[in-house]
Amino acid sequence: MSTANLLEALQKGNVLINFKHWLTEEPLNVNGTLVSKTTIKQQHDSHTIIVYDTDKEMWMDIRVSTITDWKVQ
Repeated sequence: MSTANLLEALQKGNVLINFKHWLTEEPLNVNGTLVSKTTIKQQHDSHTIIVYDTDKEMWMDIRVSTITDWKVQ
């Protein structure tokens, strides 16, 4: 998975990210974006990305290693 491609997609709009909980491996998903009033600079080689959950209207962090797939909404 290319973190750089995911971050680029998040900067353009909504992305559905499927991932597993880092501890329990429970399947989870988030409809996230980086389009908001707050700008967060992120590096493509980081172990964690921060996304804005548009459903819950809050920021959350996701460990890159737990992401199983993603698609642009």
